[in-house]
Amino acid sequence: MTYWQAKTARIDVTKALYRSVAELDNQPLIDTFSKRVNSATTAMLASASDMTFPDVSSVNLTLITVIFGTVRNVFEQDLTPSNADRVIRQLITMCNACLDTFRTG
Repeated sequence: MTYWQAKTARIDVTKALYRSVAELDNQPLIDTFSKRVNSATTAMLASASDMTFPDVSSVNLTLITVIFGTVRNVFEQDLTPSNADRVIRQLITMCNACLDTFRTG
């Protein structure tokens, strides 16, 4: 939820940032950010004490793609706060289901 809270603390700023990103060549920044996030979240999943995954990289890539894509889409569609909250609750359910489906421990 922290990621979502950061994005919704100033919705106007988040929307402006998403619009500006589309206009700029930010690929080097995006690549650096993606590597850092993937490294950190893969390490987090790999070190979880209550579950293990046969292919942690695949699980991580799927979760990160779903989370970032969903959050960005909420702002690009200009959803109402009520609809955005419904989407985020469903996102949490989907992520938990993904973890439960692919965990081996």
